[in-house]
Amino acid sequence: MTILKRARTVLEILTEKDTAKILSNLTHPKTVKNISEECEIPIASAYRKINLLHKIGLITKTGNISGGIRRRLYNGYNIQEKK
Repeated sequence: MTILKRARTVLEILTEKDTAKILSNLTHPKTVKNISEECEIPIASAYRKINLLHKIGLITKTGNISGGIRRRLYNGYNIQEKK
């Protein structure tokens, strides 16, 4: 894939309404279920969008174990200017 084609694909992803909701909502680590509920999008769409955002490097994925249950948490990068 050429750089130009990849850039166009990233721009298309970023301009989708649900993707914008997810990115603006990721102020701290959250599960996909939390993201889906807070952004009011179906869980399947949330998983698909989050996987795309992670693949292109716009969000990070971490995990933790709580009570023997492993959870994946996703977090966005804080790109706001410091005041």
